[in-house]
Amino acid sequence: FTLQIDPMPIIFAGPDTTICEASDTLRLSQATAQYYSAINWSVEGPGSFRNPTDLNPDYIVPEVDSLTFVKIVMSAFGVESCQGDQVSSTFTLQIDPMPIIFAGPDTTICEASDTLKLSQATAQYYSAINWSVEGPGSFSNPTELNPNFIIPDITEPVNVKLILTAFGSGECMGMPVSSTFTLNIEPLPEIVMEDTVVICESLLSYQLNPEVNYFNDLLWTVAEEIGYFDNPTSQNPKYFFPDVSEPTIVNLIL
Repeated sequence: FTLQIDPMPIIFAGPDTTICEASDTLRLSQATAQYYSAINWSVEGPGSFRNPTDLNPDYIVPEVDSLTFVKIVMSAFGVESCQGDQVSSTFTLQIDPMPIIFAGPDTTICEASDTLKLSQATAQYYSAINWSVEGPGSFSNPTELNPNFIIPDITEPVNVKLILTAFGSGECMGMPVSSTFTLNIEPLPEIVMEDTVVICESLLSYQLNPEVNYFNDLLWTVAEEIGYFDNPTSQNPKYFFPDVSEPTIVNLIL
């Protein structure tokens, strides 16, 4: 008599592979199968398949926050007398994460600070760093993770955007990710007033009218401690001077 021996499915899921999470999908094009009636793909770990019953489906790459390994499992079911019998083939997929970075929180400083250490910036899974700025200012070393930002001279309140860009490593090599924060730079007070005024003592007082910007509080004083102000914390006080017996110079300080 004749004995027909039906083979079990002969399958190959594919070689171990490394990809970048930014790939979005991985086509399982190297999978092969013979002597099968049905295919099913599964995964031990995150991710899914566009059509898990295709021989060569797309694996949908998950977002990851660390180096991740998943096992891709291909199962095939036999034909004829092997109907219902199952064989499996697996391969390991390494998913390299994109850089995970944080430039820092929005911050407000005074221009007198000169520099701002970007100490709150963090980064993981990167091969290189670059800082840039939208607006005035520069960096002590823009390729360091935590450089100093050099505060520019300003004449009015200024908002600048500081941008941290990190480039991926491994299979993500060269792929950029950016994080930003807004830096509010407040100017020092700005005072505009006459340098020298000559008056007669018969006036008894002199009205001060300086232009002052970017301040919270102010105080008038007299260097020589001669005379007084009607309101030394006012922007526009009157200065009352004493009787003098000779030309006298006083320095009013705001």
